Amino acid sequence: MKKVEKFIDEIMTMSTPDKPIWNIEKIKEGKPPKWNYVDGCMLLAFLELYEMTEDVNYYHFVKDYIDYYIKDDSPLGYCFDDFNLDNINEGKVLFYIYEKTKDEKYKKIIDLLYKQLQQQPRTKEGNFWHKLIYPNQIWLDGLYMAMPFYMMYETKFNHLKNYKDIYTQITNVR
Repeated sequence: MKKVEKFIDEIMTMSTPDKPIWNIEKIKEGKPPKWNYVDGCMLLAFLELYEMTEDVNYYHFVKDYIDYYIKDDSPLGYCFDDFNLDNINEGKVLFYIYEKTKDEKYKKIIDLLYKQLQQQPRTKEGNFWHKLIYPNQIWLDGLYMAMPFYMMYETKFNHLKNYKDIYTQITNVR
């Protein structure tokens, strides 16, 4: 267990929001930081660590990271008009932080991402396109990126109004 803890500590020490070590290829390419699904995966993992260990350092790492990306009305590097389901994944983290802080800046971004889903292009069967640049394509990771976020929103803020849409999209893919 000590090796795992050391590894996690190294990740936290070596990573900053603008240069997360888990997204090293972006750093090497010299690309500017932006809201993305990889960060969402990692930040969700750190929230799980926080839940399991109650070590507040994990929570603060995630919150500080998210706060770097949320300064205005939109996350850093996010483009609504891309209709990219990958951009929804990091939004899952916001539910946890909003629940804990009640800070409306997080809810504002949650609502923005939900609005994207409501306007997301769809196949004739009703499924979200993975991205605007991939017309009529449904990707399995798109289900992972979008459906948990969509369900979280419906559960917490919308009284499950669109539950059937979520269910239908998953069963269509199945």
